[in-house]
Amino acid sequence: MNAGADKRQNMLPTEFPELNVLGPTYDYSNELITPGDIGVYRGGSPKAVYRAVRGVNYYMDTIAFGGPTTPFTKGMQFQHYGINYFLKTGQKCSNGADMWDYIELIPKGDAFGKNLQRGMASIGEGIELKGLAPGIIEDAKNALNPAPLIKPLFGSGYAKCKKVTKRVGDQYGRLKDADGNPWVDPREPVQQIGGLPYQTKWVFDKDIDYKTFKETPKTQNPDGTDIVETENEEFRDFLDEIPLPKLLMIATGLLIANIAVYKYRY
Repeated sequence: MNAGADKRQNMLPTEFPELNVLGPTYDYSNELITPGDIGVYRGGSPKAVYRAVRGVNYYMDTIAFGGPTTPFTKGMQFQHYGINYFLKTGQKCSNGADMWDYIELIPKGDAFGKNLQRGMASIGEGIELKGLAPGIIEDAKNALNPAPLIKPLFGSGYAKCKKVTKRVGDQYGRLKDADGNPWVDPREPVQQIGGLPYQTKWVFDKDIDYKTFKETPKTQNPDGTDIVETENEEFRDFLDEIPLPKLLMIATGLLIANIAVYKYRY
């Protein structure tokens, strides 16, 4: 169906955005440790029954706490499931860098508030609310938080940014899943701090007006690296400051001097 003078058959976009626009894919079910990996097997022997009970307790702790809470699960390996990563917002910082948002999906343990988090810590034994269920609640709270949507609507639309360095990947520092699918863009630089991967990006700091945005020196490349002026760029800036008539007079003078030297020598 045509609309007005526009002869296109479809006025809507026909291509899907790249997946990295929406963030990486993290499949919790693929990351969970299987019963066989924790020693559970079929059988009627006392050892098999013990292993089965131990497995049930392991998955209960995985769902609720993300760590051992009973004698059955002491010494077993647990993981706080989720990943942390930077997501490009599509906006520009006033200094010229691309603006990113830091997404934190590894549970922090504050799903039910800071008071309960401190209360759990006071119990001792390292018990925390960092299991799958509290992690889902944390993610839901972040998703339902209207602040990230309201700020762009009522803000100026022009951002001053700050540089931050944050952990990326999963709890153990992995940057891709078991199938080799990356959670962090391999083209983006990653630095190791204490044996764990970190990235440095420019993120939102505060809103500024258009005049301030325009007048802020553009010191960063889009990828967030410093713009380094070469000697040629400095010389070009020097030439730009000289008025054109004066520049022509200098060029003419140099030409005459070269001709005079040439005739003198030859």
